[in-house]
Amino acid sequence: MIEAGKLTTTVSTITLLGHKEDGMARDLAARLATAVAANVVVCCGIHLDNITPDEIKTVRLMSNEMAGEIIQYVQDLRRA
Repeated sequence: MIEAGKLTTTVSTITLLGHKEDGMARDLAARLATAVAANVVVCCGIHLDNITPDEIKTVRLMSNEMAGEIIQYVQDLRRA
């Protein structure tokens, strides 16, 4: 959606009871959709028993790096 010359996004999530990945999936979907100006689907499932706060930070960093790689890949495809 474009509002006042700026691309905006709307994100919807479907979350399984007891799962906490929806925030990360929502953030990644918004970032990807905005960056590539397209509809996107993000499916996220993180399965680490007794995950620590440091491990959560690591997973978030890795997910953001992966999103950056996806954005670059799509942009490169569009230039080709």
